[in-house]
Amino acid sequence: MSTRKVKTLRRRQRAARTQQKLAVAEDFFETCWELLGGLPAYYDCFLTCAEAEAFAALALAFGAHEEDVEALVKAHAEDDECGEQHHECTEECR
Repeated sequence: MSTRKVKTLRRRQRAARTQQKLAVAEDFFETCWELLGGLPAYYDCFLTCAEAEAFAALALAFGAHEEDVEALVKAHAEDDECGEQHHECTEECR
């Protein structure tokens, strides 16, 4: 088999493994989401801004409702402090 064919075959095999891993991850996410009924409210304050954004992107990628994801980020923002990404400044912190 030529080098080119071997490389193409390896690329296809990697792509197939990646698709399998994504399918497993999606199934895991959907099962957890279903069992939990979404993310419990008390988790949002333990997420960093980057984690909240990453979780939001993951949830949207796996089909979570946009309203639920926005609610998660909004709940996370309630515990952000002045200067953090999701914090909405008030008169008190200016």
